[in-house]
Amino acid sequence: MTTKLIEATNISFHYHPDETILKNVSFSVHEKEMLGIIGPNGGGKSTLLKIITGLLTPTEGEIKRYSTKMSYVPQTTKLNNTLPLTVSEYLSLAGDFDDRQRRGALEFVSMEKYYNSLVRELSGGQKQRIQLAKAHLERPKILVLDEPTNGLDSNGQDQLLKLITEIKEEHSASVIIVDHNINQTLRFSDKILCLNRTGHWHNKKELVRKEHIESIYHCEMEHLIIHEQLGAGPQTPHHQCTIHPHEEGTIGELNCKVDFIKKEKKDV
Repeated sequence: MTTKLIEATNISFHYHPDETILKNVSFSVHEKEMLGIIGPNGGGKSTLLKIITGLLTPTEGEIKRYSTKMSYVPQTTKLNNTLPLTVSEYLSLAGDFDDRQRRGALEFVSMEKYYNSLVRELSGGQKQRIQLAKAHLERPKILVLDEPTNGLDSNGQDQLLKLITEIKEEHSASVIIVDHNINQTLRFSDKILCLNRTGHWHNKKELVRKEHIESIYHCEMEHLIIHEQLGAGPQTPHHQCTIHPHEEGTIGELNCKVDFIKKEKKDV
């Protein structure tokens, strides 16, 4: 049996009594397990990450962390591009690691040639990779990521999520990841928390049902198309709903791809 590394019980949070951000959210994550969190903007995902990392205290409920070795990978937009840090200097923020260790971490994410480059001159995908290199140096038992694939194409998303999976396996870590890409979340996560102020658990087959998508995102879907047996032939492209901005991706054990087509409002 794997070790439980983080557990939340009936987490609620509000800044003001009449404005509930989270209500009765519960979950647990074990070592080598990845929890994917999806949901609409304003659904409480960022607040929950702040509670997990200890930046906020829940108004009600309890969160237990069974390890203090936690790494947090924010969105690349939160990196301060005005600081003239080199990649090597940025990795030094992880702790007292020597040159060999820092270079090894960069090699792990295929970024070794950027050792002396300025962080602010890197692309979004490259910045995400050096953040993962920093997390790898920290040897986390709990790894928390906020939309790490945002702005990447489907190939870049796959590569990044495979790196995250390798970190999870090497350090026997729990991974908690917020992502807007439902296909990627279904593909890589062991379990999924659908968050829209309250938590809703769905297994992979349940999550691709039209009524569940509509209840999570509070928008009506005209079509939910499941493409069985990817690779059998060319797929017809569809206009994608904003909750699913990326066209590519398969759904793990289901071996399918899902397109969400939002119902258009007609002018009266």
